[in-house]
Amino acid sequence: MQPIYMTSAAYPEILRNRAATAGICLYSNSEAFTAEGNVFQATGPFPALQLYSRGLPHTIRGNHILRGTGLAVEVLGHTGPEDYHLDMTGNWWGTTDRDSISAWIHDGNDVMWPPGGLVECTVDFEPIAEAPIPTEKKSLGGLKALFLGR
Repeated sequence: MQPIYMTSAAYPEILRNRAATAGICLYSNSEAFTAEGNVFQATGPFPALQLYSRGLPHTIRGNHILRGTGLAVEVLGHTGPEDYHLDMTGNWWGTTDRDSISAWIHDGNDVMWPPGGLVECTVDFEPIAEAPIPTEKKSLGGLKALFLGR
């Protein structure tokens, strides 16, 4: 499966998708986007999400971000204001252990390679979802039943 790959400035919304792959599930080099209700499940050594931040709002909430054998999130770089924070609150990471999740995120808190490199961007991942989030799509029949009371 190919990753969801974004390089535009069109402020896309990524809603209720499932990306499970041995590669990268979501790559973004876009200025801003919203991702909600998705399942990003890496099954190999690549990060589930690979992001280049341009200092405009990235809102990645209410998703499953599940790592394989590599990172969950890798922030490759950042242009824009210093001390920028990516909003990744309220996601399910397969655990509620803060230290594990922090170790699975490569951002401005981590040592860069080559030495002296700097990503002035931090991922805010707390509060963490306490349990898996319902991410299943509703069928049209199920949606009708909500309004018809069946």
